[in-house]
Amino acid sequence: MKKYYALVVVVLLLFSTSCKKEEKQPDQSKQHPIVGKWILTNVLYTEYEDGRLKIKDRQEELPLKLNIVEYKSDGTGRSQLNENTSYYTLFDYVISDTALITKNYRVYDGDRLIPGSYPTYTSSIKELKGDKWTVYTEASFEEWNGTKTVTVRKINKNTLSRLK
Repeated sequence: MKKYYALVVVVLLLFSTSCKKEEKQPDQSKQHPIVGKWILTNVLYTEYEDGRLKIKDRQEELPLKLNIVEYKSDGTGRSQLNENTSYYTLFDYVISDTALITKNYRVYDGDRLIPGSYPTYTSSIKELKGDKWTVYTEASFEEWNGTKTVTVRKINKNTLSRLK
C-alpha cells in the first residue's frame, strides 16, 4: 500500500508543479497593413473659416522624406518632419478596417516636451494598396487669424508611400 501511496504522491507532484507559460508573440500575419514607416508624398486640402470656403483643393507636392510617419504594432506612432530635425511627435492610434483615430499627441524638441493641446483626429482609410495608401482627415479647431479667433475646418486627402 505504501508503494501505491508513494506513486500517487509522485504523480501529483509532477502534475501540480506549474510550468512557466511562453509569451505568445503577436501574429505578424494579422498586423494591419499600415504598421511600418511611411512618407507623406502628397497633400490635397480644402479649408473653411467660420463656415466660409477659404481654400479649395490646394495641392502640395512634397519632397521625399519631408514627413515620416511610423505606425507601430502596439498602437503607438511617431511623426517627424525630416530625419535632420530634433522636432518629433509621439501619438497613439486605434484602427479598424475603415477608420484611423490618432490621439494623445505629444510634441518634442529633442527630449523636451513642448506643452500644448492637440485634437484627436478621425480619418477614413481609402485606397490602401501595397506600398501606397490614401487617408482622408477632417478636423475642426479654433485659431487666431491675426484679428480674431475663428473656427477652422480643414479636410485633407493625404497620400503616403511605404519607406523601405
